[in-house]
Formats: sequence, C-alpha cells, structure tokens
Amino acid sequence: MKNHDHHNRAKAYLEETMSNRERQAFEAALEKDEGLQEAFLKYALSMELPRPEQEDKWREILERIRREKGPLPEPTLNFFDYLRYAFSPGVFWKTGLGLLAAVFAGIVIWANLALKPDEELIDKYFIEAYCPGVAGEGSSSTEMDRSFERASNFYCGYAEGGADSLKVQAERCPGFCMAKYYLAHWQLKSGHFESAAEGFTQCLDNEASLLQYGYTSLAEPVRLNLLLARLGAGYNRKDILEGLQALKNGESAEETRAAESLYDELSAPFRFLLVR
Repeated sequence: MKNHDHHNRAKAYLEETMSNRERQAFEAALEKDEGLQEAFLKYALSMELPRPEQEDKWREILERIRREKGPLPEPTLNFFDYLRYAFSPGVFWKTGLGLLAAVFAGIVIWANLALKPDEELIDKYFIEAYCPGVAGEGSSSTEMDRSFERASNFYCGYAEGGADSLKVQAERCPGFCMAKYYLAHWQLKSGHFESAAEGFTQCLDNEASLLQYGYTSLAEPVRLNLLLARLGAGYNRKDILEGLQALKNGESAEETRAAESLYDELSAPFRFLLVR
C-alpha cells in the first residue's frame, strides 16, 4: 500500500499535478524517504523526455539522490549465478562440449602416463635365448651340435663376430638350424620385428629340432617372443590377444605369468589413446 502511495506521489510530482505546497513537501520527503526515492526514479525513467523547463530540476534531484546513495557497488556473481548461466539454454550445449573435452583430455593424459607403449612392452616381456654356459664346456660330437655351439657362442657373446657372424651362419643353413633360433632373438631385440616373426614361426614349425637337444622349455618362450614380434610388426591385435590367452594355459609358470601380465596390459581400457 505504501509503495502504491509513493508511486502516486512521484507520478503527481513528475506530471506537475501537485500544488506548490505539495511539491515542496514532496521534495523535502524525497531527501529522506528511500522508498519514495525508488518510486521517483522508476517513474522518471519510464516517462518520455521531460520538457526543457523540467529537465534541470529533474537533473538536480537525481544528482542529489546519487550523491546520497554513493557509488554503485561492483556487480558480482555468486556460485549459483554461474550455474544458472552455465546451464541456460543458449550456453548449455557449449558447457557440455567443454566438459566432454576436458574429460577426454584427462583420459588421454592418464592413458599416456599410466600405460606403456608397445615398444616398452616388448622390451619388458622379451625372453632371452638359451645360453648353455661357458664356451668350450663339454665336447660336440656331431656337426649339428657344433653348429648349435657356434650359434650360441655368437649370440651369447662367447665368441667374436656377434650378430653378423650369426646371420652368415643362419643363411648357410639349408633348412632349419639353431642359428636361426638365435638370429630371431637378435632380430627381436634389434627391432627387426617382421624378420623376427618369420624366424620364430620357423622355429615352431621345427619344434622337434628344439626338443632333440633336450631343451624342453624352449618352445614356450619362442611362442611368447613370436607374439611380441607380431606386436611390434603391427599384426592384428585380436589375434595377438588370442595367442596370449592360449599361452596363459601353458605348462611353464614363467611364460604363463608373463602371458597373463602382457594380456592385461594390452587389453587395458583406453589403450587406443596412447600417442605413439
């Protein structure tokens, strides 16, 4: 009711329907009554431009009110204001896209910090070739035994020549020989993944040649190394996981544990986000 009275008085004053005495009383009340000041400002701002003779008077009143009120406070937004703005219809889709982009960026960063790239997994799970001991131990009774001894000596560092001599020996084999077994391991360590995969496949195709030396544990490491070579060469990831799954049921405890661990790392969520 009081607000309505303030509105009527401000309207009467601005439309000049008051007597001189009423105008003086209104101006005196306007200096003290904040409700009346508010009603005056609202109505004054809603009116058309004043006539020239009224303009100076209005400006004087408004200036006096401004001085009494002091400077306007800086506008601030609280948490709920930000929420209302963020989820307003015109901004919501932009906010949603921004949140999705932030989440995706976080996942990419996590994947590249927590997950190892394929090259590191190959180094981690590579199983070294069999080194029978110090060169010269025992005697080699057959040419096949002597060929095996030379190849192991080149690979294991017991004889000079290293990888180059090992490669020459493997190339001279008419079929499969242990030099190709050692050469495949050297190729895998050196990053020649496609050649290593071919060499390990040839080893498994001639598994009997591995077993005739009594090295019953050689086949399982070769199978794991073959999968590592295929991983490095970019073979189908699903086929590699299936091969690891089969190795998890193998007889060798060491290779079984390695296959289980490698399988878990390769099948980790968001691995496709790794920046290689």
